[in-house]
Amino acid sequence: EKAAAKKAVAKKPAAKPASKRARGADSAEAKKQRETQAAKATAAAESGALVNHVAFVVDRSGSMSGIRTKVISVFNAQMAAMKQNSEALGQETFVSFYTFHSVVDAPRFFAKPIKEISDLTALSCTGLTALFDATGQAIVDHEQLPSAGRDNVSFLIIVLTDGHENHSRKYKAKIKDMIQRAQATGRWTFAFLTPKGGEATLKRFGIPSGNIQTWQTSSKGLQTMGQDMQRGLQTFY
Repeated sequence: EKAAAKKAVAKKPAAKPASKRARGADSAEAKKQRETQAAKATAAAESGALVNHVAFVVDRSGSMSGIRTKVISVFNAQMAAMKQNSEALGQETFVSFYTFHSVVDAPRFFAKPIKEISDLTALSCTGLTALFDATGQAIVDHEQLPSAGRDNVSFLIIVLTDGHENHSRKYKAKIKDMIQRAQATGRWTFAFLTPKGGEATLKRFGIPSGNIQTWQTSSKGLQTMGQDMQRGLQTFY
């Protein structure tokens, strides 16, 4: 007796994993939000006041987990020092805060008046290091400010990482030209804080030696670097 033939059942195609967007702030809604947040900065610039934009670009890859509490302390200390400098000199300062790991996160805040910034309380760490994508995104976002081309507006991009670039896709090949174009205006400053040994990679991408500061990847090393940052910020104002 022959066995009954099995009825063929069409297999459903395997569902494709949802593609991860590299950055939520690329959406039209997020762009509109950035424009709203930047309105005060634009108004200040149009009034003729000296306006400073400071963007922190902070590595939150997995290797940063051991020193994340110290990173939080250093950031909060920088904010306190910047508030004092800004108030003492009567200048308007607006701060943006970017984080990155395997991808670039949407900014926690963008062009926010420094007086309105609260202390940072948490920083989660995971993934790899998309260093140049994060730097490039910070440049692009700030170049799109309506007041970016005004002579009374200046920019400082501070990048803090504990390792080498290993996961950028969007701006890796462009970052050298982007930085050179910005610096050519005389109104953009870049400060890259990297562990010893990371200078060579940064120099290959057009970062001048004077814009690179090395630090020891330890709590003590981070504390020393934070003190050096405060002295450097005083020269920016």
